[in-house]
Amino acid sequence: MGLLVVNAVMGLLVVNAVMGLFMVLGILFFGASCSADPILIRIGSLGPHETRDNAVMSTAPYQMAAKDFGRRTNYKFNLTLTFLHTRPAETRQIDCLYRGDDADQTIAEWYYGRREDEHRLASIPAGLIQTGCIDLSTVHLLATEWNILSLTSVASQRDPKVVGGSTSFFLGSVSVSTFVEALRNLFRLHDWTSVYMLLDDTSGGFYGAVFQELLVGAANGTAGSASGLYRLRTTIKENTRLEPFLAKFYAVSRVCLFLGHAAKLRRLMLTAHRLNMTNGEYVYLAMEPLSNAPVRVGILDWRYNLTDDADAKEAFRSLLVVHQYVSPTSKSYAAVEALGVYRRRLAAEYNLSASADVMAQAHLAGVSLKDAQSLAKLFLLNRSVHLDAEGMTDDFYIDSYGQRRSDLAISYFGGSLTTRKPFLVQYAKVSPEFSSAGGIEWVGGKPWPPPNVPRCGYLGDDPACQTNTAGREWTGGAVVFCLALAAATCAIFRKLRRAASAICGGSEKLIRNREDGNRGPHRSPPSGLRRCGAGCGAVCRGLVYTCSTV
Repeated sequence: MGLLVVNAVMGLLVVNAVMGLFMVLGILFFGASCSADPILIRIGSLGPHETRDNAVMSTAPYQMAAKDFGRRTNYKFNLTLTFLHTRPAETRQIDCLYRGDDADQTIAEWYYGRREDEHRLASIPAGLIQTGCIDLSTVHLLATEWNILSLTSVASQRDPKVVGGSTSFFLGSVSVSTFVEALRNLFRLHDWTSVYMLLDDTSGGFYGAVFQELLVGAANGTAGSASGLYRLRTTIKENTRLEPFLAKFYAVSRVCLFLGHAAKLRRLMLTAHRLNMTNGEYVYLAMEPLSNAPVRVGILDWRYNLTDDADAKEAFRSLLVVHQYVSPTSKSYAAVEALGVYRRRLAAEYNLSASADVMAQAHLAGVSLKDAQSLAKLFLLNRSVHLDAEGMTDDFYIDSYGQRRSDLAISYFGGSLTTRKPFLVQYAKVSPEFSSAGGIEWVGGKPWPPPNVPRCGYLGDDPACQTNTAGREWTGGAVVFCLALAAATCAIFRKLRRAASAICGGSEKLIRNREDGNRGPHRSPPSGLRRCGAGCGAVCRGLVYTCSTV
């Protein structure tokens, strides 16, 4: 029951915010009309299929938000929601892929189908609301062609085919394109041309969106070579062995980007620690799209109050996290704990008061009430939006493409307590390049960053290293051969010396016998003979008794 309440509150938060933006269109029509009748606004919403979980996150919150919207506007507007669906799917990731494939066809059928009652519906404003997953389809182009407002929670990179100005807004709290931009900047900054990406299919859809967008950018040449991104989509369960994934990582890269739930990331880091793959030679990257959603994204920390916390603490020193940056002076730094305060924040999450500004600007500028492109430019493009009169939340920034952009930080786990410390920040309002927020303490005091490729290659089989190894082996063999030759030579000489000593000794005895018999009293042998029998390396030659010292 508690999980359902959390999901319902989150769903209402997002949907209530999205509905607020369509209030612009409603107020414009209301300001131009003297009729007391409610103003009808038709909205098509492409969402997931009606499983129990998805009903909590889509249909029910949308209906609640529509009723709340009518109540807060004194029922001057009648929002008619049409829920659209594509093919049934077994998992969230597959459902997301189906929506991306079928979105344009499904939405086009809804848009053109409403013209069957053309006389009655021609003047009724229409709009689109999506929960994401359609970024690679042509829905944004269709909305621009139809000149209607379209809102979704995530966005891809700017589409160069949209030349007349986009009528789409991408206002979810998770800006996928901002995360992708930060990751690409990080790769370029450290010259990481080889990155191993591991996606868990059962985790949140924004992980899959980041995965897909990185691949698309690599394939079309806008984000480096496609060969430098080694990717694997898989389903990680509790009993899934992670060693095979790390073995593949070891063979192709030294930078691993894991896209999945924080609890599964912690398991991966512990497995890497056991394999001695957290020694400073490897870099692990993760993203934290939301900091207040422990069920959806998990708690990205090493502290789980488990027996393996000490190992996790050491492992996390090899991890970098891409997350939304909250400066110490930010209003969001103060925690909002009371449910009542949270409910008031919900009512002000997206700026409803901004609608009056848009209405005034539209009337002064003479903008057509059905010109979505002009309304979009007046409403949010290239400006910061103030949401909260109570001062509990920060403003956010909308760029010229209609994307809500966030300040992002790259943090590492360091210090005596191994806490998260930002060292790079990417600000939404300025250049997409990083700004320094401090230094980084890498594992064991090793140099940062570690090389993209080890000196002898990932497997130690680089040809240059093989050549040097062969030279060392040849040199070692030559040394062994010389030592063996010297030992053999010494042994031969010792053998010859003993033989020479034996011959010379026998000759000396023979001479003495002859002298004793022929010349009488004994005489000492010549000094040369004595030397012949005594010197190492002396060789006696025949009975001439001459010595030659070798």
